[in-house]
Amino acid sequence: MGSFAPAFDVAAAARALKSAGRAHIPNALAEADADAVLADMHAARWVAATIDQSGEVFRLNPAMAAALDVGQRTRIIEGVYTDAGAGFQYLYDKFSIDAVYAARRPTPPAMAALYEAFNSPAWLDAFRAVTGDERIAYVDCQASRYRIGHLLTEHSDENPENTRLYAYVLNLTRTWRIEWGGLLQFHDEDGHVSGAYTPRWNALNMFAVPQSHSVSMVTPAAQADRLSITGWLHKKSGE
Repeated sequence: MGSFAPAFDVAAAARALKSAGRAHIPNALAEADADAVLADMHAARWVAATIDQSGEVFRLNPAMAAALDVGQRTRIIEGVYTDAGAGFQYLYDKFSIDAVYAARRPTPPAMAALYEAFNSPAWLDAFRAVTGDERIAYVDCQASRYRIGHLLTEHSDENPENTRLYAYVLNLTRTWRIEWGGLLQFHDEDGHVSGAYTPRWNALNMFAVPQSHSVSMVTPAAQADRLSITGWLHKKSGE
C-alpha cells in the first residue's frame, strides 16, 4: 500500500482557487495510489442513490435492484427525469467510504487508506494551504459512479449544520470525452454555465461552498463509467 500523500503543486492550486473560487488540480495522487483506488472501485458494493417525490433519500442496494421488474425500473427512471426537469434531483451509484469505515465494516483497502490520508496532518495541512482556511478540521469521503443516464441537477452544497467549507472531486476515470457528458458545471446568476471541468484522470477539483453547480447527464455515447471520490472539507460544528 502506498503513502497516499499529496502529489500535486499546492502553490499553483492555491493561486487558482484564490482567483476563481474553484480549481482543477492535476496529478493529485502518486500514480500507483490512484491505480490502487481505481482497482477498489471495482470491488465496491455500489448502491443506487436518488430522492423520491417527497424529497427523501432513496437507495437501492444490488439485491433490491435485481428484484425490480421492467415496469418498476421504468417508473423509477421516469420519476427521476420528471423531477430533474423541474428542480433538484440526482441519480448515481455511491459507496459511503466514511460510513462503512466508521462502522468497522469491510472497506476496500485503498479507499480506507485514502480516507485516512485525507484526515491526516499532511493532507489537512495541504487543504489549508490551498484554501488559506485554517478552519478545515476533517474530510468526509464517498465513492461515486455515474453511468449512462446518471445526473445531478443544480445545487449549492450548503448543509443545515453549515460545516461544509469546500467541496472536492477526485476523478478516477482514465479516459473521458467532453461529448460523454458527466461534466462538473458551475452556474452563474444569469443561468449560464460559467465554467466546467471534464473528469480528467487523477485530477482533484475543489471549490468553495456555497456555489451553484451540477453534473451533466452521462450520455449514451459514454464508453466508460465516470468514477470519483467526492466529499467536503468541514469546519467543526458551531464555529
